[in-house]
Amino acid sequence: MDCVRAVEFLLNRPEVDSSRIGVMGGSQGGGLTLAVAGLCSDKIKACSFFDPGPCDPRDHLRIRSLCVREFQNFLKFYNNECTLEDALNVWDLIDTKEFAGWIKCPVFFVTSLFDDDIPPHLGFSAYNKISAPKSFKIFPELGHLNNKAHDIQMQFLKHILEY
Repeated sequence: MDCVRAVEFLLNRPEVDSSRIGVMGGSQGGGLTLAVAGLCSDKIKACSFFDPGPCDPRDHLRIRSLCVREFQNFLKFYNNECTLEDALNVWDLIDTKEFAGWIKCPVFFVTSLFDDDIPPHLGFSAYNKISAPKSFKIFPELGHLNNKAHDIQMQFLKHILEY
């Protein structure tokens, strides 16, 4: 909600062109990008995300069982009495793929085939829910820390927002 509030702040600034607000991010920032573009769908004019998290967390935990132990250890460390299923039910509420269907602006998704933190199919679970104009770029040789993603995302935003 802080990111949504940031968009509202920008819209109230006289020096900001409200017709040229875009969002961009990767990893957790990619998840925030999807959420903001969905929640502020009438205000965001361009969106680019890179391997977003948390996106489709139940599938993520299914394919990365190590994360299940981390999640359980987190609950135990904080003496949280809820079950893993209870925690996942709460996590479902912030599954960023669920915001994707609300996005109305052009979208560009960047992913890397060797991303073992957030595998490409998780990002595509969000991408496939987007009905706005969209495109994607796959880096077949790179992993999660893809420094090429930022440059290509910026090119997309500059093109759409006419900078």
